[in-house]
Amino acid sequence: MRRSTIFRVIFALGAAILSGNAAAVGIGVGYFNTGGFYLDGTNVLATFRVNDKIVLEPYAQYETSDDADSNGTTSTTISGYGLGILSPLEKRDNLTMYVGVRIADSTLTQESSSGSLGKLTIDVLSIIPLGGVDYALSANFSAGFEIGYSFDEGKNTYDRSSSNNSDISGGGVFSSLIMRYHFSSGN
Repeated sequence: MRRSTIFRVIFALGAAILSGNAAAVGIGVGYFNTGGFYLDGTNVLATFRVNDKIVLEPYAQYETSDDADSNGTTSTTISGYGLGILSPLEKRDNLTMYVGVRIADSTLTQESSSGSLGKLTIDVLSIIPLGGVDYALSANFSAGFEIGYSFDEGKNTYDRSSSNNSDISGGGVFSSLIMRYHFSSGN
């Protein structure tokens, strides 16, 4: 699926949320981890319930770090955004099981003071089918866990050495831990 198609889907779903067809349910923070090219890290999420069968969860990530060693300093920036489309299957007591997909667009930029290749930029588009559980800790707080497989496609780009640029594709096991605050009970 082309990146422009993904953007259109995300914006169309965002328009549906803003048009009033979905109710705000909550916000959250999640740590996403994968063995694929999708960039691991902490994400801020908003949760919208469209109806009893569809929950939309747009999310965003931005992290920076500077690491120094004997070879110099490496500055890294990770940014991205995505959308989770989740479908609750069954609710038992405080536990809700769901299936869904997360679509993510992530960018890692890395620049080293000693790097002869220059600045590295990795752009990755990921599609992640998954299953998950959400456990209500109270009327307004819940903890969730997801597991799935990340299908990744992207490109490595060096600003000083285009001969080292390459397309990347692959995947890996995706897992996440998410803490959510629900604006109303009945999550």
